[in-house]
Amino acid sequence: LRKLGQGGMGQVYLARQLSLKWEVALKLLSADLANNPTALKRFQAEAEAVARATHANIVQVYAVGESDGLRYMALE
Repeated sequence: LRKLGQGGMGQVYLARQLSLKWEVALKLLSADLANNPTALKRFQAEAEAVARATHANIVQVYAVGESDGLRYMALE
């Protein structure tokens, strides 16, 4: 729907999850890091760490994966 921000590893967008019709934050790993093994491990480790955390002030991870060469993390 729109870009929310950008950081060292990629960009975050407000997106609509189509099948459930809800809004999510979609974090995309920068294309230039997509083939960097260290960046991929770091991105996956971030998703796993956030998924393990349970606190009212920490967003939930809904999904992490790859589509058409783009690595993504869907967040609350």
